[in-house]
Amino acid sequence: MGGIVGAMGKLRIGTENAFGSGGYVGGWLDIPFTAEDLKLENGIIFPDEARDDYMQQVDESGNLNARGSFSFGVNPDNKTIITTWALARTSSVLTNSLAIRVDRKKEVVRYRGCYIDTLTLACGGTDQRLIAAVGIEGRDEIADVDWDESFSAKSAFHFSHGVFSIGGATESLIRSMSVTVANNSDTETYGVDHKLVEIPQQKRLVTGSLICTMSGATYTAAFRAGDDLAFEVVFTHPDASTLTITVPKMVLTGTPVSVDPAAIIAVPINFQAKKYPLDATGYEIAIT
Repeated sequence: MGGIVGAMGKLRIGTENAFGSGGYVGGWLDIPFTAEDLKLENGIIFPDEARDDYMQQVDESGNLNARGSFSFGVNPDNKTIITTWALARTSSVLTNSLAIRVDRKKEVVRYRGCYIDTLTLACGGTDQRLIAAVGIEGRDEIADVDWDESFSAKSAFHFSHGVFSIGGATESLIRSMSVTVANNSDTETYGVDHKLVEIPQQKRLVTGSLICTMSGATYTAAFRAGDDLAFEVVFTHPDASTLTITVPKMVLTGTPVSVDPAAIIAVPINFQAKKYPLDATGYEIAIT
């Protein structure tokens, strides 16, 4: 089952003491989420089998998966979700998987053996808050019981809290930002119970988009140069907490739009991150 908006339920997340156990270590983190669609997917199959002189479909047990997503406003108390859990490379690096509990009023469930497969961070435009959309891959779903939540009183990071820089220079004309991290989780390692026994992650892909106000000439020159530029934004909350997103090298992608060189326009800057430096210390993105 799955699918609610934040006003209709509760969600909390914690690290498991063992993959798929549903037990937790270090306490639970209650999330004031905006939407959630986590669900259990049962991969029952219906192969055709020959029975005397006719064919018959027979149902057979298939693999189970817990998957879906939830979104929330990132604040100083819940940023752990993206700074610690979202960028794990493999299950062997992230020693603890996640358990996610959801109260949908009509049902209370717990998703076990979860990892964050995708993360999108966006702010600016219609919603000025820093919103995280988290895609989940998990092992299974079990029934749970209600709990008394304890939410953070802190507001979300806001677009106005951010200082943006491109190529090391502060950029004050960025209107909005979106960065997506795809960990490319591998969900093919099933046990005899048809449940996942681990969820390793493959090569990470980081893409993004910025809406910038600039002259047509500057926009065109940026594409023509083809430089690998660094991108960074530092959010400083009113309580002095910070959140920093760093892309050490980004390559502009797509086809530039045709613009008047003399015009001042708002244009999309699409990019893909590349690992830098090209050694064991290199990375595509850092969130701290």
